[in-house]
Amino acid sequence: MSDEMGTFRTDVEIENPIRPGERRILRGVLVDTGAELSSFPESLLDSLGIQRRTAMDFRQANGTILSRWTGPAFVYVVGKSATDDVVFGEPGDIVLLGARSLEGLNLHVDPIGKRLIDAGPMPAAAAAQQVMRRSRLLRRAATAVVALAAIAFTATRLDAWGESGHRMIGLAAAQALPADMPAFFRQAAAQLSYLNPEPDRWRDRSERDKDPALDGATAPDHFIDLEMIPADRLAGALAAPNRYAYADTLRQLGLAAPTVGLLPWRIVEMAQTLRLEFRLWRAASDDATRRAIEARIINDGGILGHYVADGSNPMHASLQYNGWTGANPNGYATDKRMHGRFESAYVDAQMRIGDITPLIDAQPRTITNIRAATIAYLHESNAQLERLYQIDKAAAFDTQTTAPENKKFAAERLAAGARMLRDVWYSAYVASAAP
Repeated sequence: MSDEMGTFRTDVEIENPIRPGERRILRGVLVDTGAELSSFPESLLDSLGIQRRTAMDFRQANGTILSRWTGPAFVYVVGKSATDDVVFGEPGDIVLLGARSLEGLNLHVDPIGKRLIDAGPMPAAAAAQQVMRRSRLLRRAATAVVALAAIAFTATRLDAWGESGHRMIGLAAAQALPADMPAFFRQAAAQLSYLNPEPDRWRDRSERDKDPALDGATAPDHFIDLEMIPADRLAGALAAPNRYAYADTLRQLGLAAPTVGLLPWRIVEMAQTLRLEFRLWRAASDDATRRAIEARIINDGGILGHYVADGSNPMHASLQYNGWTGANPNGYATDKRMHGRFESAYVDAQMRIGDITPLIDAQPRTITNIRAATIAYLHESNAQLERLYQIDKAAAFDTQTTAPENKKFAAERLAAGARMLRDVWYSAYVASAAP
């Protein structure tokens, strides 16, 4: 990442999205429209308490690999501001302002005057599409050009619950279905369990290397960082009619929807899809059509299960995603293995289906408002975050941990996911009887 052919420079201010008010200024930052990501000194980002969210591997033109952290920051340039995911630059790396930050700031380069100029108003629909294009936050990958050399990068994957946790949630939910759920669905427990981790399989590194479109588009569906949205605006943002209106609302707050996360929208969208498919199944006039619809219902029910399961992990509903960041008076874990230590290493080694099935009540509830229920579910999960860190402080989650409180907490969260999933499936079927 060397500075050889920069076009011109500008001053940039950086601010922590979760600790607004304190800014750091960088003078003479290289403006490079050939670089997708902005890169700022890690010492400056650390001094603001900006969270390292994802470790990314950067393949340089000479074939060597660089690993760098990225994290969300407010970026201020020539009186405008935007949220973007920026690289934690190490000593020797270029300090640069990349194309994605410029797009978020709605700034264009004047190559003659060597300055940044306002790009002017955007049509509303285009604005929402721009937000979706420009903000592929961490826990995902894209293809980028950084610091004058073509560099393809992939993000380190941090999947909620890992394969075994997701499978347990899917299986426990299916086993808890009541007898009045259609037999074809109850009998598909093994398939529903297998499909629960499926969206994480889509994030295969070799596929991302071929084209980052799939992972870049779907990665924000796995989480929502609730604390990023101002408390007095949160309910309004989540009441938006759809994910694009939500993105517009967040953009007015200087936030990007893919940065904050889209998990509630994915759950609601897929629950609605399942409800419609059950309605089509009820109305099918011949067995062949009904069998085709049943296959679709099982597939979509399994995929829906993944996102519901994601939501039961408190770290998928919080900005404190992978080690505590910012003020830490309680001395919680700050290591960037926290996420994997809990949901994968510990769960794989210590948790079994028999640990969670006794915690699932026998009778499902019928959800009449899937959006309200989903939002309440994610808030409840977020409320368990500090307890997770407290338990980890007392006995760190890892493959060898046998402390009873750790197992109790993991079982409760896995069971919460299975319970919610069973209720969403059942409610979609019940509601499909209405026109």
